[in-house]
Amino acid sequence: QVVLQIAHHLVGGDRGHVGGHDGDGLAGEGAGGLFFCGIHPSINAVLASNTPPSYKGRIFGMLFAAQQVGSMAGPLLGGLIATYLGIHYVFAFSGLLLLCLSSAIWHRYRGQRGC
Repeated sequence: QVVLQIAHHLVGGDRGHVGGHDGDGLAGEGAGGLFFCGIHPSINAVLASNTPPSYKGRIFGMLFAAQQVGSMAGPLLGGLIATYLGIHYVFAFSGLLLLCLSSAIWHRYRGQRGC
């Protein structure tokens, strides 16, 4: 999983299309899609191995719902923040949100297997 993320970064999949030739952006987007597809099975495997059997259907339903809401609400919220506050606040808000969620998860599962 970490190797996939590092490889994704090295091929430039996270930079989108920034100048250069059209093929550069296409290659980056294609590689990004391939590496992103490698993350979903990893997430599913972690959830399947750490979820009680009676709860697995609900947890996969919540995962799918969260991915869809994030795909819809993320760009809308990012666009609103960028429009009214500036692009720097989009990154500040995203970073703060990730730090808060990471901290909450770490505190919740501290001491359990893998943390």
